[in-house]
Amino acid sequence: MLGTDQGAFSFAVASTGTNRLDYLSSQACASRHHVGAWVHVAGTYDGSVMKLYIDGVLSAEAYTQQGPIAWPTSDEPAELTLGAWLGTKEQTYFHGMLDEARIWAKPLSAAEIQANMHVTLALPVPGLAVYLRFDRSYCDEVNWMVSKVAYNPNKDEMDLV
Repeated sequence: MLGTDQGAFSFAVASTGTNRLDYLSSQACASRHHVGAWVHVAGTYDGSVMKLYIDGVLSAEAYTQQGPIAWPTSDEPAELTLGAWLGTKEQTYFHGMLDEARIWAKPLSAAEIQANMHVTLALPVPGLAVYLRFDRSYCDEVNWMVSKVAYNPNKDEMDLV
């Protein structure tokens, strides 16, 4: 989960080592500073450290998770939801606009985030699993994504096909 919570930018991960969702949040005052401006928000997790970056700068980190990301079972497939949290007992919506969404099959370093955060990427890019630019029709981008990404439960990771 990458978005906002209680007025602050936040990032959440559940790992197989803890089987719980932990939230990492920036300071709410840092989030208010960006009202009315474009902001680049990125979250990374490398199997032990969760990091939240705002405009390429490390804003928060935590060591509360351990192990691979806990993927849903084949009986309950994951859904990619942008701009909303659609829980079983609550729904919240992002009040703003999204320009691009990227999901990588590897954790990016701070230098990689900074180097690419304002760049339109030329495909293919090694390790890039999902890239929604919102410059074309929504259906074209979703069909491209579905044709390129598959979850492989045997390897507990996304495969680029």
